[in-house]
Amino acid sequence: KKTEPGETTGVTYPTYSRVPTQSTHHEPIDFSSRPQLNIPGINGTTKTLGTWWWFYADGVRIETREKYLDFCKYNGITEIYYYCYALMGTANYRQETHEFIESAMRRGIRCSVLYDDPKSQEVDNTYFTDHVVHDYLLYKQEYPSDWLYGIHCDVEHKVSAANAQKYVDNFLLPEVVPAIQQGVYVELDLSVNYTSGIQINYTGSPIHEYSGTKADFYTIVAHNCNTMCMMSYRTSADALVRSTEYCRSIAKAANCRILFGIELGDSGEGNGVDFSKKSAQTAYNVLEEFDSRLKA
Repeated sequence: KKTEPGETTGVTYPTYSRVPTQSTHHEPIDFSSRPQLNIPGINGTTKTLGTWWWFYADGVRIETREKYLDFCKYNGITEIYYYCYALMGTANYRQETHEFIESAMRRGIRCSVLYDDPKSQEVDNTYFTDHVVHDYLLYKQEYPSDWLYGIHCDVEHKVSAANAQKYVDNFLLPEVVPAIQQGVYVELDLSVNYTSGIQINYTGSPIHEYSGTKADFYTIVAHNCNTMCMMSYRTSADALVRSTEYCRSIAKAANCRILFGIELGDSGEGNGVDFSKKSAQTAYNVLEEFDSRLKA
């Protein structure tokens, strides 16, 4: 059974007294000196606009955190994938994370734990289960009202046709599926580039009709996670539509939530794959056109 953000299953873990820290205070940044980006609809309730937040220290320093969160709100961000997974095991770090999430909540932004472990696909590596999932559930027990809705796994650059089988056998089935069964909402970043299809030997559940046979990689993932975040390093709506067609149809058939990612900074992967030399408004315009094309 897939869970939705906020669902719980009654799983309990030991609680520890957290270390109190100084309360935060910040006067909102005044952005009135620069025109607001034209983001029709994105600030409403029907659309998601997320961003990755990689530098934990920027979330701890009060002034930096508040300035960047103001910037996120100003630019229409509705959710943040926050890189805190390795620091959630102790009470003081959970307190720091809580202060970040509490500050994001005041701006109408929800958060998820951003996870990125290059060894996630190794046999017998259970770090995700033993630490990331455990600490996430512990956090939810301490701060049940926080808008920390799940775990966002940035793994697309670690999956290829050569190791997709290992990804399914060593990470997706033994760790992601049990996490979802415990009430954790799990999102997986993936590349859109496997349009020719990667066939996986599948022996897991819950899609029993594929058990013991070969099945498409995206199909297996879509049936065993809550969200597929498909990374498409493209800079035009036409290219986004073409590159995501294959995974979109699979996600829809599996009733799996799907997000689409673009690269705003310099990705270092060649020309035409990021918006680093284009304006922010150009990126928003492309996203809006892409969204409109999907609804057409």
